[in-house]
Amino acid sequence: MDLQKRTLLILLILLIFGAFLRFYGLGEQSFWLDEAITTNAAKALIETGTPTFDSGHVYNQRILNTFLIGLSMQFFGFNEMAARIPAVLFGLLTILIVYFFVKSISNEKLALMSGFFVTFVTLFIGWSRQARMYQQLQFFYLASLFLFYKYTETKKPEYLILTILSTIAAIFSHEFAYLLLIIYAFYFVIIKGIEWHKKRRLKLELKPVLIAGILLAGLFFLGLNQAIEYVLQNRVNYFWIYLNYLHNEFFVFFYLSLTGMVIALREKIKTSLMVLAFIIPFVVLSSSVLLLHFRYLFFILPLMFVFSAYSIFYFYELLKNKFDLKIAKIFGIIVFVLIVFASNAFTFVPQNEYYLDRFSPQPDFKKAYSFLEENNAQIVIDSWPAVGKHFRGKSDYWIYFNITGVKKDLLIDDSHEIYANAVALRDKKELEEFLEQDEKVWLLMDNTAWIKLSPEQKNVIQNQMVEIKEFVNDKFWIKIYST
Repeated sequence: MDLQKRTLLILLILLIFGAFLRFYGLGEQSFWLDEAITTNAAKALIETGTPTFDSGHVYNQRILNTFLIGLSMQFFGFNEMAARIPAVLFGLLTILIVYFFVKSISNEKLALMSGFFVTFVTLFIGWSRQARMYQQLQFFYLASLFLFYKYTETKKPEYLILTILSTIAAIFSHEFAYLLLIIYAFYFVIIKGIEWHKKRRLKLELKPVLIAGILLAGLFFLGLNQAIEYVLQNRVNYFWIYLNYLHNEFFVFFYLSLTGMVIALREKIKTSLMVLAFIIPFVVLSSSVLLLHFRYLFFILPLMFVFSAYSIFYFYELLKNKFDLKIAKIFGIIVFVLIVFASNAFTFVPQNEYYLDRFSPQPDFKKAYSFLEENNAQIVIDSWPAVGKHFRGKSDYWIYFNITGVKKDLLIDDSHEIYANAVALRDKKELEEFLEQDEKVWLLMDNTAWIKLSPEQKNVIQNQMVEIKEFVNDKFWIKIYST
């Protein structure tokens, strides 16, 4: 079998395994808060033509993702599986785009190993099974980098057009994609600096500069100015928290990636595009994005595994220089297998449920709301109204708590919750008075919401309500209370 056919076969095998792991039991795991928000917006988009919640709030963020999820549900029904299909497809496409990107900038073997990592890393499988925009962002982010690199190498206008389209798609998937513009600019300066150093002259192509200017003006109109303002006005320091997360979750591969960056740059300065595409978002997310969420790093994580592959192949080459080729191959395979299976970062057996991280809580809302339905619960206080809206078709009431640190962040008019228009019980007094009514009141409370309640709110619940049922799911729980 020639090399090309063997490569195609390996890619096909990766895609088959990737599809099996991602599609298996796709509809089994319950929607969690973020998925409920997205799918409620997508359903509204299908039914009314705009992603408008019952509160009147228009969910125009990440509109491309909302549209694609809505399109999938229109074909396959309003259910968990249908809402998650777009993420699965983007997850499979990411395997291919990583392969082609790495192959174009390095070599075939490195590209295949990188594709292997993206196929089987548990976190990549988990997020490509969520009805959210993160997998979509990851694909368009990497596709934009690949197309931009191809343009800088070939100067073909079709690659420039595709880069622009992919960048716009990435931005409409998530505002983090505005960082691509900074990455393009830095890489352009690096490459032109090298060109000047070698030839002592600098040649600028007028056409791409004009197109880039027009694109930049358009992006300012679409919200780039707001994104810049947000970054400039927020100052946080999550650097060590995010580093510690990468250390704890990916240990060996995290450290391999650090050496891999240096190795990649030594081998080819044009790999600086990948280095910039990892470091710039990491620095911005660590210093200028108010909310702390590990999932925000997701779109750059394939690059960490690409750099890990650089290290692995570098050490393999060292082995080949020291030992017989056959011995080096055997030893290299053994070490690689040990690293993969000892890291706990990979999944090879399909699962119905995947744990994401502690900031992405996934309690079993499906079972909890089924219990409420079985008990004919009429008046319900939801911990997350968007979830209640999904499972019950409405959300009656909500115990107010602050989620982002911004005052009244989830209130639309000082009295109603923004995502489902639930009436907000804003303090201890309102909650006490509400629970004193003659009719039976039910409360669904999960551990994430419970942590955010005030001690006074917790005391009211414990004194005026009775715990009826508890649902425990991995690291998360839901408790059902009633009066």
